[in-house]
Amino acid sequence: LKKVQEETRTYDIKISADVFGWVFITENDQGIGQLIEEMAPQLDYIYPMAYPSHYNIHFLGFEDSEAHPYEVVKYTLEKGFERIGDTDCKIIPFLQAFSLDVKYTDKEILAQIKAAEDLGIKGFLFWNAANKYSSVEKALIPRMTSSTAESN
Repeated sequence: LKKVQEETRTYDIKISADVFGWVFITENDQGIGQLIEEMAPQLDYIYPMAYPSHYNIHFLGFEDSEAHPYEVVKYTLEKGFERIGDTDCKIIPFLQAFSLDVKYTDKEILAQIKAAEDLGIKGFLFWNAANKYSSVEKALIPRMTSSTAESN
């Protein structure tokens, strides 16, 4: 990342990377080379994959972390802010738009967004390996409609 930053300094570009959400929480790179403290100073944006379904049983004391999207996403992002420190790197989370043990509906989608927004994060991305985003669409259309009405 440092080499990319040096080589592209004269261009008007942003440098970003996606990382596993878990590396925001752990004190090491889990053997995958994602050391947040080393990456963040070289990045404009970092995209943690903070999918609640991907955390251990009993994470944060929950029997099933997937059933607690707000708490899991918020905790992950809070830890990320601690790890990136006073760099200019901004966090934009990848959020879960799929179901494993828990059926994800607009309620779970909105809970994840709220967790990010409660921390002052202005953007987010969703992931679904099957490329099915109906739950996201169902959650976001009323939100977009109400914000359009408020701005008129």
